[in-house]
Amino acid sequence: MMPMVFDNVMKPIAMSWASNQSKAALRHSFWSMRRARPLIEVIPAGHRQISAMVRGWFLSGLLGQRTKKDEPTLGPRVQIWDPESRSMVDFPFPLLSTGEISSNSLIAAVLKSLGIAMVEVNSQGNLRPLRAYQRLSEIGSFAEYQQILSEWIKSGTTGDASAPIPEAKIAGDAAGSLDERREAVLKILTKTKTTMKGEFDDVTELRNPYQTSNGWEIREYIYAALDDLIRTAESIRDDEETLA
Repeated sequence: MMPMVFDNVMKPIAMSWASNQSKAALRHSFWSMRRARPLIEVIPAGHRQISAMVRGWFLSGLLGQRTKKDEPTLGPRVQIWDPESRSMVDFPFPLLSTGEISSNSLIAAVLKSLGIAMVEVNSQGNLRPLRAYQRLSEIGSFAEYQQILSEWIKSGTTGDASAPIPEAKIAGDAAGSLDERREAVLKILTKTKTTMKGEFDDVTELRNPYQTSNGWEIREYIYAALDDLIRTAESIRDDEETLA
């Protein structure tokens, strides 16, 4: 059964969240003692969907199709480009978080908040609250991410003329060469993995559950997603000028 359609399950959660979301202390009260499993078992999605969403997270960031704006007391407002509406769409705001969210744990906070989006589906009577997650899954799917990344590196386009333009310092210049874009992409992806792995390794060494970030809990998904993108970027070559 799909829990989103059951008012007796969803409405009490929606009412509690509505009255507690405005301040960090109240959000802490809302979420305190409610999670009894590892984060990967709390996210209401399957392994394949989570893998796709994590890939989509890094690819959308690489291409400038994801934004974050910090707002006082409410934390980060995170959005992703939606080609269907040709606009940025919101993830739940505020996110389901009981404290400050580091940049390396933002993806974990977004995935953890998928349950809040499902509650909002019941409250609003439509699937719009899930659109940001659907887009993450789409852009990160095997059918999409390799094609999108290849198109950017080869031609300096993303296949969507209305989408935001990637920053040259992150993804390379659209007017540059294939090699320049590939090297820029590989540099940022490799640096991201090195930085995140360093932070997560430090957490592992501490062996302190009270200082364990949400990002650490999905570190294997993060490493796998970045490795997929790195392998794809490395495989892209200019094969037009060859002798067959």
